[in-house]
Parts: sequence; structure tokens; C-alpha cells
Amino acid sequence: MKRYSSPAVSWAGKIESWVPVLLTVCLLACTVEAKKIDAITLAKEILDTTGVQGGIVVHLGCGNGKLTAALRESSRYTVHGLEADPAKVAEARSYIQAKGIYGPVSVERYSGSVLPYTDNLINLVVVQDAGNVTRNEIMRVLAPGGAACVLRNGKWKKFVKAWPDNIDQWTHFLHDASNNAVADDSVVGPPRSLQWVAPPLWLRSHETPSGIQAPVSAAGRLFYFLDEGLIGITDERLPDRWSLICRDAFNGRLLWKRSLEAWGWREWSFEQYEGKDWTTLGGKRTDVPAGNQRRIVADGDRLYTTLRYRAPMSILDAATGDIIATVEATRGTREILVSDGIVVAYTREVSEGIARRRGAKDVAGAALVAVHGRTSKVLWDKQIDPIRPLALAIDNGRIIYLSAKDLVALDLKTSRQLWKIQPKRTTPKTLLAVNDVIVMQGGKFVAAYDATDGKLLWEKTVPPIGGGEGADLFVVDGLLWRGMLSVDDNGKPVRKSPNAMVIGWDLRSGEEKKRILVNNLRSPEHHHRCYRNKATVRYLISSYEGAEFLDFQGDDHSQSNFVRGVCRYGMMPANGMLYVPSDQCFCQPGSKLLGYAALKTAPEVALEEVADEKRLEKGPAYGKAFEPESPSMDNWPTFRHDSARSGTTTVGVAPDVSVVWKTELKGTLTAPVAWSGKVFVAKSDAHTVYALDRESGKILWHFTAGGRIDSPPTIRDGMVLFGSADGRVYCLRASDGELVWRFLAAPTDRRIAYFDQIESVWPVHGSVLVATWSISRQDVRPISTAVSASMGLMRLVEESSTRACWKDRIETWTKIAISPFSYLGPIRTCSSAKAGSSTCVRRR
Repeated sequence: MKRYSSPAVSWAGKIESWVPVLLTVCLLACTVEAKKIDAITLAKEILDTTGVQGGIVVHLGCGNGKLTAALRESSRYTVHGLEADPAKVAEARSYIQAKGIYGPVSVERYSGSVLPYTDNLINLVVVQDAGNVTRNEIMRVLAPGGAACVLRNGKWKKFVKAWPDNIDQWTHFLHDASNNAVADDSVVGPPRSLQWVAPPLWLRSHETPSGIQAPVSAAGRLFYFLDEGLIGITDERLPDRWSLICRDAFNGRLLWKRSLEAWGWREWSFEQYEGKDWTTLGGKRTDVPAGNQRRIVADGDRLYTTLRYRAPMSILDAATGDIIATVEATRGTREILVSDGIVVAYTREVSEGIARRRGAKDVAGAALVAVHGRTSKVLWDKQIDPIRPLALAIDNGRIIYLSAKDLVALDLKTSRQLWKIQPKRTTPKTLLAVNDVIVMQGGKFVAAYDATDGKLLWEKTVPPIGGGEGADLFVVDGLLWRGMLSVDDNGKPVRKSPNAMVIGWDLRSGEEKKRILVNNLRSPEHHHRCYRNKATVRYLISSYEGAEFLDFQGDDHSQSNFVRGVCRYGMMPANGMLYVPSDQCFCQPGSKLLGYAALKTAPEVALEEVADEKRLEKGPAYGKAFEPESPSMDNWPTFRHDSARSGTTTVGVAPDVSVVWKTELKGTLTAPVAWSGKVFVAKSDAHTVYALDRESGKILWHFTAGGRIDSPPTIRDGMVLFGSADGRVYCLRASDGELVWRFLAAPTDRRIAYFDQIESVWPVHGSVLVATWSISRQDVRPISTAVSASMGLMRLVEESSTRACWKDRIETWTKIAISPFSYLGPIRTCSSAKAGSSTCVRRR
């Protein structure tokens, strides 16, 4: 497996090499008793000493919340506090809310031994009171390179999680400078669970150039270009708005972004689109220069990119996005490669200003410029003929490129020409250089050359492969593979088929060594996507319709049509996960996963469901009297008024209206509902429900849940009912907001990252529906056959009646019923879409 010498936690900022083992060290600045240091100073010392420069922080045993709030040093952090004492939870929430930062900083009651997070999610765990949580459990939830600060005997100690040797980074468009798009990662596999989801849910339009380009990952960070222009708008008068985005690779937390100037179709396709009506154009999502995907390269704590389309290469601090240097000698950079700390920029002169607007072509001048990545010093600058797109690679200290009719090798450190030949074939779709062998393929041919002297090793004619995979070449364990061939049951190539075949040739001899045919792997009614496939040492990940996994080593073949990559780029296997960018297409709308998502295989240890009797938590108002139902027709007690969602009322509204009162709650609010002289509304991102006096707008009370509340509450017989993204259903007393009960609707309390906050894998979405003492909820988060989530119905009946539980599973959607008010259970969700149903009835 690969080892990386740069990032150590360059991510952690203070260490120059990857941590080989779990370290235990005393914090130099925090050896005094914690109580003698104010919260802001202590938070700064913890962040400085651990080197965590953004991401998700967990504060275990958070007490009054002052340190919890202080740990959000900037907008790069999300902080989640856990506290066993309910009084301290209330105190901490009040303190954080008073500072106006609740949501990005939140606190929940917790007293268990299993932390409510998926594996490898958290960047920093600060432990003031571990309770029953073990160090192994803390290390489980930490992301590789993440740190834990533990208070012991009045002193703080730090633990750092080592980078596993079975996961890999993805630093270039085609994995690394060799162009061999294979991750040395044995953890990536068929997707079965979510790690995180980030915005946007979808890209601008099916008819515009793809709005995500060039994703790469290194040192636990993810980088890409994103068009933040208006969704659904294709009018050229409302232009692209491109930014360079950095997110944490293990939880998707936005770390920083930089606006890009002079970027987009006006720069790369001006003559083609100038003055055109975009509403009449179709299929332009793929009109993106191939070189765009080579404009970001990550290398530990450095990021190499261009911040304007015709700008020189800039070197950025990967943790902050700050510019370290701009190398003027690289002006006109089109592609960037990094190997052994040396950055090679391929530059080409272009027409500017009036000449470009008149349709002038790029002039012929081109160059390769080598720059020392750490010092920004130009090592050499060599004029060359223009290089074919993506026909530039580095292997074993040699720069290999195809220019006009010449295949050339240069010494990486000196630019000295090692050899030059004129190959028989000069129009390849792909060139890669691995293990002293250069391979080129052009759709109907594959040819291999010795990288030491340029001599031809072998050449053969091959069947053509259509779609985006026609350019694929992979070297895995010394064997060369192309993309998948569609074949009939006898292995004969055909235009379309559910069967897929790959052939592995010896890299140096071209001799066939392995042939794998998998029946019913792909959906023949579709076509291959408009992007290349990727691979790992275990799987070839095809994208005929979604993500088809062909197992090189065994029979774990899989088809996952609920995901698709972004046009021209596709997906990325790295860090033990499959990264699936947002897209702009309308394929598989009933089950397609939306948003920028990181997916992983099923956990090694299956999650244990919470016992039925432990799902209900009783609050102070449990079993106490409620207000009687108000007979007033002025009520609007639920979303769209009633259980039929009619959105109508018989109450008249005067034609002339004026503002009676205005109450500023700030943040994103749900629609309001009204009942018995009160108005109820939820502040979504702050996890809070408010009750206001209907006549004056005065805030009467507020209640904070454990996650986002995306829909208005439902009021019935003096009860306020709503669902939350923490996977629970809440019931409050309408008169004063006291908790009656909350119920864990998810099978277990397991959290992922969603839009920069912590949420349950099974959030409770939508507005609660009440009809004849039945309460239902709809979960509208997109789900799939493999990524567990739930869409369900929950039935609540009077305590004295029969308690019923039923579950009906139809295709990818799950329906669930539970009961009653005094006891809610059991509930179960499914992680697959096989047809079936089950029913159970229990009596008190």
C-alpha cells in the first residue's frame, strides 16, 4: 500500500509526516488545570495543539457550553456537544443560542457508551467527561488524522488517529501523475451506506456545461470547481458563478471557498455560444475542455491550481485557501501534474481581448514549466510543440508526452531529453505511464512502449468500446485492462448487452492473462455515461447507468443504479469511499441519490437496533393535562391546514391587509401554523420550534430538538408534534412548550454529516399528519436500494387500546407503523428494496 510523506497531518498543520502509530502526548500549553483557563483561550490552545483547522468537533461532557461555543473558532467548524445532565444541556443551549450560533454549534443529551456517529466522521473529540465511552470508541469515530483531547487529572492529553494503509488518496484527475486511474484502496466497494451529503442537490441545468469539475483529494480534504449560478436558469445574461471549493473528505464540511474570475463557457467556448439563445440549445453539459479536469492537483498541504482561466498557476495553502505564491512563468497553464514534490505545468499561449472575440485561434507556442512545490522556485522552462489533451504523464522521474507525431521522454528534474520516437499511432484517447511502460490506446488499438528507451513492446487491434469508457486504461497488479465490453452470453462483443467482459493483458508482453465475464451486470436499455470509469485494486467501477462494480478478485459484482457521476468527470474512489458529485440529469428520479455524496460499503459490524422499550423518552409533561381542542375556525393546525392537505379555510380575509406585528427570528423558517391564539413556526437550521402570541407576535416559548426541523409542527388537542433530523418524533405541550415525549423512530441513533450539520441516517422529514388519532410522517430524503433511509407511517393510538406495529416494504420505500402515545414501538427500517411485508400486533 502507498505511504504519503507530506500531509501528516499537514491537515493537522503541525506534523510533517504521516503518524505511523497512535500517539499519546501531553499538550504543551494546557498542562495547568483546565478550570484556571478561560474557554476561549483553552479552545484556541486545543485547536492549535491538535492542528485541526476545520471540520466537525465533538465535545463530550460539554457542561455549560462555553467551551463548546468557543471551539467554533470560525465558520469552518461544526461543533456538537454531548452532555448527560439535562440541566446542563438546557444551560448550554441557552448560552449558545444567546450567542446566535445555534445550529453550527448544538448540544444534545447523551449518556451512552456508543457514540452516535458513523465511523471516521469526526475531526476532533474534546473529552471533559467521557462517562462510559472508551478510548477505542473515540478512535472509531475519529477521521484518519483526526485528534482527541482528553482531560485527565486536570491535564489534557492528545491522541492522533493514524492514516490507515488500506485506503488511498486521489490527487489528480486520473488518480496521480501516471494517468493510471486506479486507487490503491481495498476499502472502497459497492455502496451500502452514507457518510455525508453536501450541497448542491443538483446542478444548474441539463443544457449547461457541467457545473462540477476536477475533484481531487489529499490529506483528508476534497477540492473541486463549482458553478454556483442560478439553478434552472440557462439565459446567458445570468452568467456562471464559479468557485473553488474545499470540503473535509470524511464529513463533507465546507472548509473554505474562493470565487474564480474569468471562468466558464465565456472563456473556453466563447465563439460557440456568443449571442445564442441557451433555451434552444441542448446537450451542452459535456462541452467542457478535457484539460479543465487537470487544473487542480492536491499534494498534502499544498494545492496547485489556476484561479482564472488564463491565469498562471497559483500555489495555495490547502487548509485555508490562502495564496502562498503565483508562478508567473506558468501563465496560460492548461494542465498540472505533481510528482516527487515537483510541479509540472503545461502552458500554451492564447489569444486575448479583441483578437479572441474575433475568433482568433490559439497560437502555437507551448511549454512545460517545472516548479519546486515547497519553495515555488522555477526549476526549468522548456519550449515544446503543443501536447494532445491528456497525453502527458510522469513515471519514475520521466515526463512522457505526445506532441504532434513525436512521443517524447524528458528528465523530470533537469528537462533533459531522454529519447524521442515517432510512434505508428499518434491519435490516442489515453496515454498512461506505469512501471517503466507507456501505454496508448485509441479506441481500436492498444500499443505499449518501453519507457526507458521508447522501443515498441507490443501492439494489438481491439474491439471498439462506446461511450465515456472508450478512453479507459487501467493497470492493476501488473495487468492492463480497458473499459468493459458489452458481450453476448458467449463472450462475443455486441453493441448493447447486460453482460460485461474485461480482459487483462500482461503489461510488458501484451499476453492475455485473465478474462472476466459477468452476466446481468448492466442495464442495456441505457447508454454509458458521458464520463470515464474509475478503478481500485479490487474493482472496476463502470458507469453504464449508475455504478457497476466488477470484482477483479472474486464474485462480489454489483449494480447500483441509484447513483451517477457528474458529466465529463464521473465519480472518484478514495479515502475508503466512493465520491459521487451532484449532477444535472433526470435519471432514476424515483430513487436517485441527490447532492454531493460520499458512500461506503456496509460496516464490518452490523448496527444493533435499539430495543423497543428504550425508544420512548418521557418528558416533564408526560401524562399531564392538555388544553382542550379549540373549536375556532381560525385555527390552521397543520401544514396546508388539514389532514387532506387542502390548503383552504372557510375563514374570510379582508381584501385590504396591513402588518399588525413583525417578530424577527432570523435564519430559515418553516411555514407557520396557528392554534388557540398562538402561532407556531420552526427555525430549521437552529433545530428550534417557537410559539408566538397571535395578537402581538411576542415569543411565548421555544423548544430545541436534536436536529434540523424542516417542516411546520402539527397541533392536536394541546399537543405540538413534529419530526427532527435527529431521527426522532417530538411531542410538546402547546401551552408552555414542555416536552411530553420524544421517540426514536430510527432503528438506532447513528449520525452522518448532512449539509454541514450532524443528522441521523434515518431523519424524520415532513410535517406530521394527524387523523382520527393516527400520526403519520413522510420522509422525503432520496433513498436507494442500498443506502438506508426510511419513508414511513407511524400510528399512535390511545394507551388502553391495542398496540400495533406494522411494516410494509414496497420497492425502495419503507412504511412503518408504531403505537401508542404512552409507548411507541417497535419500529424497523430496511436497507434493501426486496419486496415483502411483515405485521405484528401486541397487547398491553
